[in-house]
Amino acid sequence: VQTAESAQFLVSWEEKISHKRLRKEIHRAIYRLSQKGIHADRLEKQAARSILTPVEPEGYISPMDGRGDRLVWLVKSRIGGGLHFLSSLVNEPEGMRYVEGTEVTRKMLRHARQDLSDTHQITMAEVQWQYCDFVMHEGYERVKAQGKKEVASYLAARSHLLAVPAERQEVPLPTHMDRGAIAADENLLITSLKLFEEKELQRWLFDSEQAKPYVEKITNAQESPLVLNQQQQHDRVEDVIKAAVVEIFLGEKGQIYARRLEETALYLCATDRLEGAKRALAVSLALQKEGANGGRIPFCEGLVQQSINMHYAEEKQQEQEE
Repeated sequence: VQTAESAQFLVSWEEKISHKRLRKEIHRAIYRLSQKGIHADRLEKQAARSILTPVEPEGYISPMDGRGDRLVWLVKSRIGGGLHFLSSLVNEPEGMRYVEGTEVTRKMLRHARQDLSDTHQITMAEVQWQYCDFVMHEGYERVKAQGKKEVASYLAARSHLLAVPAERQEVPLPTHMDRGAIAADENLLITSLKLFEEKELQRWLFDSEQAKPYVEKITNAQESPLVLNQQQQHDRVEDVIKAAVVEIFLGEKGQIYARRLEETALYLCATDRLEGAKRALAVSLALQKEGANGGRIPFCEGLVQQSINMHYAEEKQQEQEE
């Protein structure tokens, strides 16, 4: 039936079809109806983008590991095809450890992400490129201030993607991550040990160098010439762990962990784990409070206790083997 409704149906169908020949036949049918005075409303086509319109880069970031290292990528389409690819390893708080700029294809980028996932169980999450740019630039400036030149190629590599200076960025958390509401929700801190259920946080255990002084204190307590019963030994170990929590999460050290956890909240949001993101942000906000030292924050206590216990057990195992 040749009616306005038929013409409108054909228009809506044409807009959804991707098959080239079928779209052509639909377009002919619409034209023949218009010749008979039967017209349909069309959506206004967007004006073609000017070739001078800047192409926005893409930003990707990995989860942090226990040392505070994370991969940061910037990707931007090249004129003539392919992608400019800027990859760096940036530590919080030490700065940029590695940087490389190269050209890749979209397929190569997909393969790189898949290889990281398959080989190292690292998922690169897409986040705002401005934040990735800031993290890279901040990391470069920190290393530069130390007089190191290992990443001197960064500025030249960045110039292939961006001509404007990097700008300071706050961690770009989604609007539904209300900081005030999260800080006021005590249950998020109480249940913060659940963060260790996230595979990325399981990698946060201290390395042997960071744990060594506390392992030595526990060893000395266990090997004390004083005759201690089991409860007294347990109390001494608890005292070492409590002191370690305060020392590791107090002042500037605590602010380092606060930022790591805030960015972890961003990563968990980007990978659709909202409850974990809220807990990470809750711990971050608690550490940002004046005078905070990690005491009575289950996540902080758990991180210290698990790390010390693991390295203490490894040391004892090594002694037995020797």
